[in-house]
Amino acid sequence: MKVSLYCSLWLWMMLFLVLSGHGMLCAQEVREMELIGNVSDTSDSLKVNNLNTLAFFYINEGRFQKADSVLQEAITLAKEIGYLRGEAEALKYLGVNYDYQSNRYEATRYSMESLELYKRINDVPGIANLESNLGAMYLNEGDPVAIDYLIPALQKGEALKDTTRIVSVLINLAALYGNYMQEPEKAMKYYADCKTYLDAGFEGSENWEIYYRAGLAEYNLINANYKESLQQYLALLPYDEGSIYYAETLLKAGESYEGLGQTDQARDYYKRSVASAKKWSSDRNWVEGLNKLGSSYIKSDQPVLGLGYLQEALMISNASGMLQAQRDVNKALYMAYEKQGDYDQALKHHKRYLELKDSIFDIAANDKVRFAQLNFDLEKKESQIALLERETEITELQQKRQKSVTIATVAVSGLLMILVLGLFNRYKFIKKANRIIQEEKGRSDSLLLNILPEETAQELKENGKVKAKRFESVTVMFTDFKGFTKTSENMTPEELVKSVDHFFSKFDEIIEQYGLEKIKTIGDAYMCAGGLPFPVSDHPQKVILAAIDILKFVDAVRQDSTDGIPGFEVRIGIHTGPVVAGVVGTKKFAYDIWGDTVNVASRMESSSEAGKINISEVTYALVKEDFSCVYRGEVEVKNKGTLKMYFIDDIASKPLT
Repeated sequence: MKVSLYCSLWLWMMLFLVLSGHGMLCAQEVREMELIGNVSDTSDSLKVNNLNTLAFFYINEGRFQKADSVLQEAITLAKEIGYLRGEAEALKYLGVNYDYQSNRYEATRYSMESLELYKRINDVPGIANLESNLGAMYLNEGDPVAIDYLIPALQKGEALKDTTRIVSVLINLAALYGNYMQEPEKAMKYYADCKTYLDAGFEGSENWEIYYRAGLAEYNLINANYKESLQQYLALLPYDEGSIYYAETLLKAGESYEGLGQTDQARDYYKRSVASAKKWSSDRNWVEGLNKLGSSYIKSDQPVLGLGYLQEALMISNASGMLQAQRDVNKALYMAYEKQGDYDQALKHHKRYLELKDSIFDIAANDKVRFAQLNFDLEKKESQIALLERETEITELQQKRQKSVTIATVAVSGLLMILVLGLFNRYKFIKKANRIIQEEKGRSDSLLLNILPEETAQELKENGKVKAKRFESVTVMFTDFKGFTKTSENMTPEELVKSVDHFFSKFDEIIEQYGLEKIKTIGDAYMCAGGLPFPVSDHPQKVILAAIDILKFVDAVRQDSTDGIPGFEVRIGIHTGPVVAGVVGTKKFAYDIWGDTVNVASRMESSSEAGKINISEVTYALVKEDFSCVYRGEVEVKNKGTLKMYFIDDIASKPLT
């Protein structure tokens, strides 16, 4: 279930927190002409600040193109005068602006650029602000990567004694655990911690009380606690009335009524949501409301009325170019026509639904490759789901064929030969369909083994879940290409995908040769581990040997780029220690490892040099008899103090046979 803009709270919190240094603004208090006058009467850094303030006014009014134009002007001026904080603020607002338009790639890209600028000027509140925003963006996508940003933001908020920041992150963490990770105990703990701060009172706590209640409402709706969610959404409506968020809250109240079986009330709220969305020209909410309304009538004895609403939703989503909305409406139309027995129309919309689903995935995967975020792993996982859905499609076509054969049999019951021929054709179709199903199941199993270790995949198929396991000694390796981001800016998406696939496919071969386990890729970074899922004694040596082969391969590509693959230099970091391994997700499975060992290994990579293998003191103690190493001394590491590090010196040696 998709988390709403209001009730996931992340957008509200971004719009609230993004104002650090400017104070709270709203359309009712600040007039556009006054803001434009402020911009006209100032220059330099103050003008950049005023441009940012004006842009936020436009964002809050839903005038996104106008906001984008003003922010681009602010960025240009900030760069001319070297005003990094003003540039960072403008980039932050651009992230908010694009995220509000559901453009996840641009929103994340601008937010990342803003975060880097805040780090350059060592603005800790700004860093915490962007970490909170990015965590909220990933939260809205249901991506557990959100926790990698939310926890640091919480730690900085506590260090700064920034109660507002703490409360916002606690609500987001509660949403992550309650809405996506199915850990209600942790979710309620974060909600309880948040309530403690709210009860103590602080400036603006009344507003955050609303956000807190909205978070609980979303949690209860997702977990089918419809009575509680309805009460909470109804209580929120007076705060949203007259704003762009009113349609969203009405829609969620309608869903709560429908969950309670109160269909008439649900439809009334869906209709009110549609009317509010029309008023604000919010196509997304407009289509969602029509979709809910049409689906409600389809379930009852008024399918014609329901189809009318769904066709209107399809027309709006097509005109607006909203692929996700088109996908959802086509799925609803497919189910509606199937229920009426109009199988030709049902098949037409089902095919369109699958096309849109695949297209949306392709676009998302391409953006994530361009932005260096979980590119190939996501594609494999989504492909597995698509193959499983094809099994359903084959079964539905088989049922349609069965109905056609039955009708034909009744119509020509007097013609024995035609009956025999029809039965024979039916037998051949069923046999062929069963063979296709078995082939697709085999491919699905093969894809699952590409995502998870064999032992883990078997446990998942048998039990439906995987227990987390602790390994006392695992060697973790990270690799990262030097200059990848700069080089990729001059490449087309197709060239970028080809280049990354060329390197990572070879990396996969190398680690498989040494019996290592690939964990994941994150853009141009590659992560693997030795010593799991089956513990072995020589995993540090095997990981180093794999690292040596990777260095040689990358160097060979750099020396000979006849295939059009650009050459890179690679940094490698290795550390050994305990980890916890497990599977996250209920549909899009991901095998991952956690623990301080992973963090230290990542620090080994970021502290390494191009063309070098950097190992920790712990790993060195395990392999010093097998490899020639050079002591680097104690190196300063972010959040770790100083750590002893070593370079592998003789990369040509191979002690294992």
